[in-house]
Amino acid sequence: MDQFSMSSQHQIWHYPLTIFSICALIGISLAISSQSFSQNPGSVAFNSYYVSASAAASGDGSQNRPFTSLQKAEAVSSNGDIIYLLPADGGDVLNGGIVLKPGQKLIGIDAEGNFAEDTEKRIKLTNTTSTLNGVMVQLADHNEVAGIHFMDMSNYAI
Repeated sequence: MDQFSMSSQHQIWHYPLTIFSICALIGISLAISSQSFSQNPGSVAFNSYYVSASAAASGDGSQNRPFTSLQKAEAVSSNGDIIYLLPADGGDVLNGGIVLKPGQKLIGIDAEGNFAEDTEKRIKLTNTTSTLNGVMVQLADHNEVAGIHFMDMSNYAI
């Protein structure tokens, strides 16, 4: 028994590089798999919807045929989806409120599809309707709201 123990210890002592290599490979595998998981948890594909105050009533929420109201986007969207607000022809103001679901983003973009950083290009949003008692955006967990100019507030913007 002592000879076997010595032999095992002797083999381990002579092959530290092998043990180190195995540990390193396991560590790298775990790092890669956890990085992939964090980038796309559960391999769930999130949808994008588009809304514009000047859209046609028959819009389907696509970039080329956006919805005319936030309520339509709210009704069809799910957790983690992105709702893009597009500029309206003639500077029309998008009127209405929305209750965001967990992980959703509400993002104003310019005519080229870029984030509306310039205050002049931000999407104008108000809520003079009875929806949410005039609150424009009601948040859930882990939401992002950006590129929007809130105006004529009768209640809280967010």
